[in-house]
Amino acid sequence: MMRTMIWMVLLQKLVAPMNKEVNMGHRQGGVDFESRNSYRDDEINLFDLIQDLNLQKRWFLTVLIAVVLSAMAYVFALSPIYSVSSVIKPVTEKRLAEINLPQLNGIFSLEVEGAFEHGKQALLSKEYRLGYMESRKSDLIAIGLYDESLSVGQNFARLDKLFKAKLSNEKQDNEVFISIFFEMKDSEFAADFLNGYVDYALAQRLGEIKDTLNIKRGARIKKLDYDSSLMREKYYTQKIRRSLQLSEALGIAKAVGQVEPVYSKSDILGS
Repeated sequence: MMRTMIWMVLLQKLVAPMNKEVNMGHRQGGVDFESRNSYRDDEINLFDLIQDLNLQKRWFLTVLIAVVLSAMAYVFALSPIYSVSSVIKPVTEKRLAEINLPQLNGIFSLEVEGAFEHGKQALLSKEYRLGYMESRKSDLIAIGLYDESLSVGQNFARLDKLFKAKLSNEKQDNEVFISIFFEMKDSEFAADFLNGYVDYALAQRLGEIKDTLNIKRGARIKKLDYDSSLMREKYYTQKIRRSLQLSEALGIAKAVGQVEPVYSKSDILGS
């Protein structure tokens, strides 16, 4: 209200000289009554404009305060979203020594880079996530993350949005890693669910590696059995041939009356 009165006083001071000029023009015959009325109309319009501006200002401030209060109430009413993470780093060569056994040489070997690549592919696998979701279906229904009225694919799409992954950058990071994030309102369930998924994914990949190892080992055993059968067959063939040769030599010796051996033991030994 005080601010409005100050504006009105300033405008009166500005309008007063204008009215004086109008009166002087009228005495000189240069301005008629219509011009004087227009000045009065302008003076009234300026005051109306100021009142309109003050009214609009009050409305603007009222709306602004209402919007801010509504936004604050909405933020406080929202439940917090927790983000949990799990970081996977490469293993040491010492840990891999248990796998790279000498007995498996030529059958299976795993380097540090290869082991980390297996872990990375496991954590990023959509197939593993789907399998883990099915294994935790009852828990997800209880917490409201699985809707039985939707298809398996629709439920998986909703759940998969809560997962995020971050890979290390060779130029920015000093070490190699992969981080998996999971976001939801229940922090305890989120931590348990993510840790369970990491264990599940790595166990699935380890199972596939074992299956691959068993297949390769089986193939190697079959090859060795085949090679040994060839060697046995060759040995028995040579044995039979040698036996026939000896039998033939014995028959010839008997036919010519050769009783004593042609060569003595010392001749054979080279003495």
